Amino acid sequence: MSKHLVWVTTAALCVPIMASGASAQAAPAPAPPGGSIIAAYSLTAPVGATPSGLVARAIVPNGIDCPVLVTTHASGAEKRTKMRERKAPVTTDNAFAALRSCSANIPAGASRAVVGSRTIPASLPKQTGSIAVFGDTGCRLKGSTVQDCNDPAAWPLARVAQSVAREKPDLILFTGDFFYREAACPDNLASECGASPAPIPGMPFKDSALAWQADVFNPMAPMLASAPIVVTRGNHEACDRGGNGYFIYFDPREGTEGTCAPVEQPDGSLVVTPPRVTPSFAVDVAVTPSRSLRFVVVDSANGWDCEVSSILPQQRAAYVAAQRLAAKKKESWLIVHRPVAAWQMNTDCGPNGGWISADQQVGSYGLLGEYSVMVSSHIHTVQTMNIPGIPPQVVLGNGGTLLESPVPFSLPVTGPSFDDSLAYPAPTSGWWEVSFGYAMVHPKAGGRWQWDMKHVDGTPMRDCVLAGRMRCSAP
Repeated sequence: MSKHLVWVTTAALCVPIMASGASAQAAPAPAPPGGSIIAAYSLTAPVGATPSGLVARAIVPNGIDCPVLVTTHASGAEKRTKMRERKAPVTTDNAFAALRSCSANIPAGASRAVVGSRTIPASLPKQTGSIAVFGDTGCRLKGSTVQDCNDPAAWPLARVAQSVAREKPDLILFTGDFFYREAACPDNLASECGASPAPIPGMPFKDSALAWQADVFNPMAPMLASAPIVVTRGNHEACDRGGNGYFIYFDPREGTEGTCAPVEQPDGSLVVTPPRVTPSFAVDVAVTPSRSLRFVVVDSANGWDCEVSSILPQQRAAYVAAQRLAAKKKESWLIVHRPVAAWQMNTDCGPNGGWISADQQVGSYGLLGEYSVMVSSHIHTVQTMNIPGIPPQVVLGNGGTLLESPVPFSLPVTGPSFDDSLAYPAPTSGWWEVSFGYAMVHPKAGGRWQWDMKHVDGTPMRDCVLAGRMRCSAP
């Protein structure tokens, strides 16, 4: 490969410091002694990918070998599994060399799993009594828009992570958009975002290992190992933004770390890889001994909000595949970052707001009958919307990134529509609130689910019940 810009890192320059819930990042510090692990967590694997349904991940500093996953089984026997590195593509030119991503399938039947000194979930829950749901979490640095990464009120992700960890959920559902540090901190705003890792000049993407540590691993530390994580990527994990880091660190599938590898041109320059929709997949969890839930995950990182784009044929194919995965006569939730039927108040899609996202609305049309709910983020608020003929839409994009501007609630008088043959009725009910937080979801008898919408500190925001429609309490 031709010579490009090189991000030089050593084991002694790779760990930004961030006080939990206080400071987003200070200057890099020496790597922790003895091969200490920066983060360790368990990701839910697609159905059929692993016997246990879980993949262990560990993030370690550059220069530290991938650790051993030690699992304990019912007999008391221990099994030691050497974790393998998910190597960053060579065309990222060492942007991800500061941290090493290590992975191993967790063996079936494990009762305990330890990576280094970190205990991580060893198995999927035998009964899922609670699910934490949130998304859109990073500190917004883009153009002239700067979120105060050093203010735990302005960027409360660490506080959200602490609250989720205190809930002790059986499962965590992350709905996309981890990465938001897409620009260098302006010189005049150093008190708000100083020392935040800037994008590497000349690269056709925005992220790096140190930026992922500042935006994700440090603030999410309290909850990463608290429960198995179901994850999807958002538009901020598109290949020209934070996609390389997503596939290196969080995509649960084997061999996907090079999905966003930049493409080298004949003149030696690098360009972003063409956008593509990765295959839809399903994750199964037990709710009770006689009740199960299937998450069907659709990649919506690409596409447009206000009109359909050239990605539509791929997006349509993803929804066709997802429909085949949806469990007939069982409970299935559609997990897609960009909403199918949500209203954004501050958008270019219309003078007074608009329905988004266009590629998802058209791509999924007629293919939603098997789902009991659609769970998304993308819009930086919390929202529910009931539209006849399709599942209720829930939006939880309030996990920490800069929120929408508050506007009075007003239910749209028409439904999403592109032409007479691709139109939905007007919503019958819905609500939104512009406030940071997350949701805790609990199963109830008769196939119902209790959705407790919560503020950052865990205090109630709104109580909702999913039973065919989403019915929410008054504020």
